[in-house]
Amino acid sequence: MSRLSFLLKVLIVTLLLPTSLLSCRDDLDLDSAQAYLIKDKTKKNSPSFNSKRDTAQAPALFRVKFRIENGGNFVIEVHRDWAPNSADRFFNLCKANYWKGNPLYRVLPEHLVQWGLHSNWKITASWRANKFQLDRARKSNRAGYVCFAPDLDVGKPSTQILVNLSDHPEFDKQHYAPFGKVIRGIDAFARVYGGYGDLFESGNTE
Repeated sequence: MSRLSFLLKVLIVTLLLPTSLLSCRDDLDLDSAQAYLIKDKTKKNSPSFNSKRDTAQAPALFRVKFRIENGGNFVIEVHRDWAPNSADRFFNLCKANYWKGNPLYRVLPEHLVQWGLHSNWKITASWRANKFQLDRARKSNRAGYVCFAPDLDVGKPSTQILVNLSDHPEFDKQHYAPFGKVIRGIDAFARVYGGYGDLFESGNTE
């Protein structure tokens, strides 16, 4: 599938599903002094990758609260020891306020939810150009666990987040390394429209 075709599909989903846009709330629910830097700087930061800012090491444990427009809130608790490289990337994406306005473009009810493509393609491209090393799965992909999904274009995880809504142990050997878990509000995903299903990962592109 061409990049233009893919971008058009993401744009269509964004326009048709205004209730399924994602944002990091200002009142981030975080546990550590280091992580509070996210709250203090979120509004000022550009979401494009910045090599001086976006290579910081994440706290050992922190929580981030997300909001789905008209859908509800959910909280992801991140454990850096589960997948250090993934946790660091997630932490830096949060600091950059990258998630604001992201569409939940891959929604398979009772199966999984995925997001991570910014509405501005150049912003996503800036992060894609700065790939990170794959983590080995130390936790299994059970319901509620969160990991980075491999980016098909670059062959490694980049910005795309996947939340398991059911158990997927088969992902464990495919470099889907859980770095956190939804500890509150997972029912919010049940209210997200899932009629478009798998947009491109399984070839459903027409």
